[in-house]
Amino acid sequence: MARKRYVLSVLLVSALFGAGACGSGDDHGDSGSTPSGPDDPSADGGASDGSSHDGANGSDGSAPHGDADSQGAHEGGIQDGGPSDGSASDASGDAGASGYVISGPSGTITSEDGDSVTFALALTSTPQAKVTLDLSVSLPLEASIDKPQLVFDATNWSKPQTVTVTGLDDAILDGDQPYQVLFAPATSTDARYQGTKPAALSLVNYDNDEGPLSLSTGDDTSLVLFADGRVKAWGTRAAYTDPRFGVGDQPNEMGKSLAYVGFGVGHTVTNIVASGNSGHVCAFVDDGSVHCWGNNDKGQLGFGDKVQRVAGPTGPLDLGTGRTIKSLAIGGAHSCAILDNDSVKCWGQNILGELGLGDSVSRGDDPNEMGDNLPTVDLGTGRTAKAIFAADTRSCAILDDDSLKCWGENGVGELGIGAGLTRGDDPNEMGDNLPAVDLGGTPVTLTMGLSHTCALLVGGATKCWGFNNHGQLGLGDTRNRGLAPTDMGANLPAVNLGTNRHAVAISTSWAFTCAVLDDAHLKCWGAYAPSGFGLGNTNDRGGAVGDMGDGLPNLDLGPGRSVLSVSAGGSHACAVLDNHRVKCWGYNAEGELGLGDAVARGGAPGQMGAALPVVSLR
Repeated sequence: MARKRYVLSVLLVSALFGAGACGSGDDHGDSGSTPSGPDDPSADGGASDGSSHDGANGSDGSAPHGDADSQGAHEGGIQDGGPSDGSASDASGDAGASGYVISGPSGTITSEDGDSVTFALALTSTPQAKVTLDLSVSLPLEASIDKPQLVFDATNWSKPQTVTVTGLDDAILDGDQPYQVLFAPATSTDARYQGTKPAALSLVNYDNDEGPLSLSTGDDTSLVLFADGRVKAWGTRAAYTDPRFGVGDQPNEMGKSLAYVGFGVGHTVTNIVASGNSGHVCAFVDDGSVHCWGNNDKGQLGFGDKVQRVAGPTGPLDLGTGRTIKSLAIGGAHSCAILDNDSVKCWGQNILGELGLGDSVSRGDDPNEMGDNLPTVDLGTGRTAKAIFAADTRSCAILDDDSLKCWGENGVGELGIGAGLTRGDDPNEMGDNLPAVDLGGTPVTLTMGLSHTCALLVGGATKCWGFNNHGQLGLGDTRNRGLAPTDMGANLPAVNLGTNRHAVAISTSWAFTCAVLDDAHLKCWGAYAPSGFGLGNTNDRGGAVGDMGDGLPNLDLGPGRSVLSVSAGGSHACAVLDNHRVKCWGYNAEGELGLGDAVARGGAPGQMGAALPVVSLR
């Protein structure tokens, strides 16, 4: 929801005469209070105790709204008589009317990040006996109160007693929660105060568990897209959102201090894609445009120059008259897109045919190379693409007939075509002349590392091919696959992820691979990258007998935690957990883990599980 903060500089006076005047419950007069509270674990959308929130809060849990004058009259006015100026009665205590003065409150918003609200309470007249007020919050999982009881007598009745209400974090995505600071009827032998109480204070506890819609990790950079369409980035130059190096490697750089990437007033982001190693990022904006920023030394941003851009509205990509972009993939220093007509265009670096244009000429780094002047990739007679992928110096597409074609670098079998020849850098290597990759099954999606590729197939099997010096193919050896004609198809084994287990999502870094399993656990294998990939040591996994299957442990991301998604960067990885929190591990020289330091995590005992902090994002 849109969030607006309100600061109330009002004097709230509630002068109540006896139990009969104020009633016995909280069903009216409760809209003037200001607590701060904990966050309950249920998606209840409001108070669970049946107390009302009318007047101060809307039914959607938003902060109080309406013009300032009417709000002040409602919340800060005098109820049932009492001093008209809102002050306590004179020090002599001769005034006989009983009542309460609430000064403040300091605001109406608490948060799961620990933001608090304060108010002060005093009596309006000298009590003839001790007056005891018990305080509570209507949603004790949303907020806590530092003084659950206030006691007034003849010596302190006019001295305001300060109460602090602090928002609590339940680690549950349940939205902003309206709640109240409640006052129980006073107990006193003074009949004027017995059974009376101030009006409740109505507050809202902001939820900080709004889960990321998606994660994207690059070489030394991490980005998160929230469900509200806003983006945050951290790590090396924070994907060029900040001129400093290593945003996230110092205290107080994350959380509220980490600015959102702006895309113009009223615009939100629907998808983000990060580069594997050259430091450029592209974002899909809600108006259908695509904006790219970061490194541009090879023209990978597609602006006809080599000028680096900072994050934000950089100008939509021009891929041809009337053409729009359906999906996009980013390699090391090149980019590929599927257009609205299902054709493919690639631009940027082209040293090994990664653009698939039958030459080694880069595109997008000089004027007049984009738009209608940029050729489409020939995928074969009548063939179009339905999914696009890219890595360092190669590209792949799943075609409309569910076949898979890859082009670019192929020194260690990374194209998976049973031969070691680079494809796409010479004439007559694309189109019908480019063989499809035989996986012995139908690919659903791919993930591409520096020199290896993994595919998730229909039926749940995972198959990997290419470079395997660290066991990144997960086959229990270090032999490369994809160079020899007998390496692929039915001869390419599926990765063993454990008894009756299969992957539902996969992501590769430079030299390791991570898979979210069907039981929502996470397994990673390959190079230790170079600070470990979360198993508490710096040993490679996947290159020896016994490394995989049931012998490969699940990554420990905390007691009872499971994984929704994972994204592997150059030498680090990040995961969205079931509580919608993000945890990152691995290399951290540039703050890519977002933990306020440059300390690597995951390569030594005691660094994972509950010991691995969550990334502060809000």
